[in-house]
Amino acid sequence: MNQVPEVIDQFKKDESYVFICRSGSRSQHTAQYFQDNGIENVYNFAGGMLAWDEETNSGMENPLKDVNDLYKK
Repeated sequence: MNQVPEVIDQFKKDESYVFICRSGSRSQHTAQYFQDNGIENVYNFAGGMLAWDEETNSGMENPLKDVNDLYKK
């Protein structure tokens, strides 16, 4: 979330976004920030990964370096 204010204007307002974090709290704040900035179609994975009830893989995170990478097909 600490990097979102720097790049919020680069996100497309007509796209959908799902936010997930460990417990669901940080992702909820991020989803709310998006809505406060005119991006309405956002979702938070309630409970975060702690609530995930399926198999998981562990490994290195892959943080987004460029917002435009979200839109590559």
